[in-house]
Amino acid sequence: MDGNEHDKSTLWISIGVTAVAVIAAAAHVVWPRLKIDFVTVILLAIAALPWLRGIVSSVDFPGGASIKLADRRQAVARDQQETIDAVRSVATAGGEIPSDEKLAEIYSLGDKYEEIRATMPSGQRRTRSMGQIARQILSLMPLDEYDPGDDLLSPRAGRRLVAYLALMVEPDGRRAEELVQTLTEREGIPYNQSWALRALNRIIETSGPDPLSDRSIRQLAGMRDGLKPGLDRQLVLVDLVDRLSLSDTET
Repeated sequence: MDGNEHDKSTLWISIGVTAVAVIAAAAHVVWPRLKIDFVTVILLAIAALPWLRGIVSSVDFPGGASIKLADRRQAVARDQQETIDAVRSVATAGGEIPSDEKLAEIYSLGDKYEEIRATMPSGQRRTRSMGQIARQILSLMPLDEYDPGDDLLSPRAGRRLVAYLALMVEPDGRRAEELVQTLTEREGIPYNQSWALRALNRIIETSGPDPLSDRSIRQLAGMRDGLKPGLDRQLVLVDLVDRLSLSDTET
């Protein structure tokens, strides 16, 4: 889905939310006893929320409830920028390197990625170091006759990262189900999860949602619900599952 289609979808969702909330507020006023009370005010406030995105980031209600407006779009925009930057790194390694040598070098970088994870404490410095490794791997891609299937099933984090990066560089709809299965059932590393989600988004951009079964969409929804609300990965999954669900209802 391109930017214009996303904006149209968001517009119709905004109209729908507003209409439902206004109708609910009107019904609450008409029945019972035509009173403007706290509930009516809250419903009218909800009706206005879709039109306030980009102006305010959240609205807090009494009792601790909060509705985030801008966070989702910002998280998706950050993730899209990461993908754009990653694609720019592809094939930037100097010189002609035979395919088998490139794969050996990529796997060596995967080993270094695992070493960084094992020896450096969690934090921004480690994340930057892992990002440098990912860019080095991308600079050696694409790979001729590389099959990511075995690496998607690998118990090694570096090999799985290679598979995610390869699928982001060369999206393959035939691998969508395997990718979702690995992401939702086997991948426990947040950094790897982010790259797997970027690869999945690239596959959907190029192949559409058809390669994904209802079961895969439910698995993604389950992962979304299991992550802490507000994390970038959780917000990206919210956006992804919503788009997949919308496409499913339209077919």
